[in-house]
Amino acid sequence: MSDEEDASPAALADLARAGFLMARQSLMQVNFEVHHVRDRAGYLRELFDRRAVAERAPTPGADRGRNGGTADAAPPPAERPRETLSSAANGVGLVIGTYAGALPRDMQRRRQGSDLPVALRVDHVSPDAWVFQGTAWPNPTFIYETGQKFEGLILVEERTARWSSFQSRAIAELTAVISRIAAEHKAPLLSLHAPVQMPARAEAREWPVPSVVAVRFSIALRGADAARRLALAETLAEFAGTRGYGFWLADTRAGHRQGNWYLVRPYDRSKVEQYADWTGCADLEPRYCLPVTFVGPARVGATSAIMAYLREFPELGVLACSIISLDDLAFVHLQLAVNRLPAGGIDEFEVELLRRIRSAHVDTAQGRTSSPQELLPEILPLVTGNGNGRPGVEKLARLTVRM
Repeated sequence: MSDEEDASPAALADLARAGFLMARQSLMQVNFEVHHVRDRAGYLRELFDRRAVAERAPTPGADRGRNGGTADAAPPPAERPRETLSSAANGVGLVIGTYAGALPRDMQRRRQGSDLPVALRVDHVSPDAWVFQGTAWPNPTFIYETGQKFEGLILVEERTARWSSFQSRAIAELTAVISRIAAEHKAPLLSLHAPVQMPARAEAREWPVPSVVAVRFSIALRGADAARRLALAETLAEFAGTRGYGFWLADTRAGHRQGNWYLVRPYDRSKVEQYADWTGCADLEPRYCLPVTFVGPARVGATSAIMAYLREFPELGVLACSIISLDDLAFVHLQLAVNRLPAGGIDEFEVELLRRIRSAHVDTAQGRTSSPQELLPEILPLVTGNGNGRPGVEKLARLTVRM
């Protein structure tokens, strides 16, 4: 971007708006909580019902977690969250909520800054649920117009009887490509999800397939002219065509309802099968999935930096993902495919995983985590079965700067 573009009226308006938002907020942080749970019906409703009761009759004092909370840890937020995300795939549920307010008492012991990892409170609230609470600095300059979006869907496989390593690696590749293209256009990646629902067919009066191996994404393109949108669409269509994937674009015409999709590139099953055979992983199956959530200030290129680092492990797969910005924080949730387990099975895998995480901690206090560039080199070799685990220094440095 040139100096002239930086000094445009739109850029100055964004700066003024960001300053106004900062002046209105007495505390420049956003508290959040992330739930990793075994998916079941009614979890989100029960969570909101408990918060509604707590709002009417809040309980003062400290709260001890059932299986992992500390004695002096602050209780979970009594109020209902301001913004939320709920998703589920492969039996793993995700709930994210954001709040405004002062830091909980047990998190005030460590000053939070851009060069320090976020302090977390980790509660193993039940055998099937982990809850992570923390705080992070938002990015008030992460501004976009919701009406000026570039939204698309890329289909890998519509009907599948089982997961294969090819499908999980295809989702990882698509997530990396889409986030990189958004970063190259200096455009915020608003959301990216997989698996997703297929668009309805115009000729058939039936519900579309509810869950397919596909990636649906939304990119903010403020003030983009038709030439820029066409260039972006052509780039993605060309990539999808080389793989045989289907490619749809959402209808953004003024005066037309949302939910209409245009088919840009038809799905080519024979080409997809040929590409899967070429990769050599069509007959391989991931064993388990490991849910991982990254949280930090919403920045252009943050997801791209994470995926560029993960792609240093070619055998890595992503079984599902939910990427979104809430309250100017970026939440990048990935279900990483576990390709190989130790001889002791899942129990030994869990023990080794926790040992690797603890070895990367910057201190020994409970509930502390390190930054991604310290944790990922410890976790990814265990997930992929790759003993090397030391990708390029350049990508590690970019990850450090962007997330």
